Amino acid sequence: MSKYTMTIHTVNNIVGHFFMEIKDPKGKTLAVRGFGPEEIGDHSEFSESPSQTKGESKDDSKRLGEIGKYLSSKPISLSKEEADKAKKFLEKPGKDWEFYSLNDRNCVDFANEAIKKAGLKGDVDDYLSKEQRRKVNAGASYSRFKFGQDRMKREEEDAKGLHDDGIEGYDGAVKEPSKENDLIEGGADDDELKGGEDDDYLRKSTLPQKDKEVEAYSQWFQEQMNIPGDQADELLGKQMEDLTEDEVYDLMKTPAYQSSTDPRREKAVYTVKNWFDRHYGTESAKYDSIGKMIEPELKIKPPKEKQEPKAGNGEPMEQAVQKLGKAFGMAAKTDGKTQTVQGLQEGLNLLASKLKAPHNEKASSKLNTSFVQPSKLKLDGLFGPKTLRALKGYVSDHGVEKIKDGLAMGRLAKFTEQTKVNRKPPFPLYQAVDKAVEPLYGKEAKSMSKNLSNGRRSTLWGEALQHDLNEQGSKLFKQDWQPIKTDGDLGPKTENAFSKIAQDKDPHDMVSSFGDILGFWNK
Repeated sequence: MSKYTMTIHTVNNIVGHFFMEIKDPKGKTLAVRGFGPEEIGDHSEFSESPSQTKGESKDDSKRLGEIGKYLSSKPISLSKEEADKAKKFLEKPGKDWEFYSLNDRNCVDFANEAIKKAGLKGDVDDYLSKEQRRKVNAGASYSRFKFGQDRMKREEEDAKGLHDDGIEGYDGAVKEPSKENDLIEGGADDDELKGGEDDDYLRKSTLPQKDKEVEAYSQWFQEQMNIPGDQADELLGKQMEDLTEDEVYDLMKTPAYQSSTDPRREKAVYTVKNWFDRHYGTESAKYDSIGKMIEPELKIKPPKEKQEPKAGNGEPMEQAVQKLGKAFGMAAKTDGKTQTVQGLQEGLNLLASKLKAPHNEKASSKLNTSFVQPSKLKLDGLFGPKTLRALKGYVSDHGVEKIKDGLAMGRLAKFTEQTKVNRKPPFPLYQAVDKAVEPLYGKEAKSMSKNLSNGRRSTLWGEALQHDLNEQGSKLFKQDWQPIKTDGDLGPKTENAFSKIAQDKDPHDMVSSFGDILGFWNK
């Protein structure tokens, strides 16, 4: 007799989101559900305390169409009664699941609870395929750490012949030694990283403590970046030349293209127009002798198969997101998560004011426009849909490096704002500038600086800042401005000059000028 089945799917990316699928005996899908933070209004209900994050059971059926982007367990056989119990829980998990927690109530725990509700033995990690368990991502690591201990003990006993029964749907492979780090799904919040019982998972990692915190913040950032948008967002997130003809026509059916009030319309119209210009040319329409328009011929053949999203520099979007995640993690390790998100938002606002889209120009060789923000992002420290949409747009159009530049300047803008409010820097200027700018130069940074006997350093970016301060100061204070040395040493005199200008100038404009000197807004 045919059975109902339940399958555990895991998204094949750095986050590794878990979702469950239940089918009837004829193979018809009855439910596809996962669990995550609830999205309300302009942002997800995500606060600094995981216990205050609203959660919801989500329909993940659209993920089933993303072939190659997820892994699946073996189907787990269920009776009708077991399937009904599991389906009921997945669709209406109840009051115990009103909140989402990175540490003990996430998508992995949700999948595990569905197994329990069905009355099955074992935990979620028992049913994952060997490939799913070996995957280097947050979801798999969390599953191994929280639910894999009994299974691994059982595998050792199985190898010794102590058990002759198995769990259906579990491949029984003995776990091989792994170098993967045991990190929770999506990272951690500021308070969790400071210690306490929630810090146990960090001690399981082989990384140094500071790197574990960077990794946790990085994982959280990447989880936010992997939250899917609507159809228009996903299509506009691709390089224009990578769109298939069907995708272009799909884009033309969306509100982003059709609604004059949709903030994405400008980019959607530009993308469609330049797609047709690229593939069919820009010549005027031709007509035959009876006035019927002649069907235009293709100049360049568009892709036949759907392409994976890419960043503006051509690298795979998943790889770009990982790089950005590392940059975000390093910043959040120093500044904290909320302030780093605020710095990122300020950085995106700077990019919006500096990188204009050539909507009134002919298609460039790149044939792709800048993402245009309809208005400044609110500096609320919340990674909401507007922030996410702007960030994805800039990555798609300009690549990772421009976002890193924006984040660096955004962090300095927050420092400048604090200096303005307090009438003095909250900590030494050279530290703020070094931690924001130095990572942008990578290995070359060492050759751009030299140690001084006073314990500070002379740096080329410090010299650039001093030059910019002299320019801004002379414009603001005229003959009353006392020029500072441009020696790259950001000592007390430079700090006083910085504080003086900060009292009279908007932090956004002040930092924007420094970005001009560094060449961040050239493209």
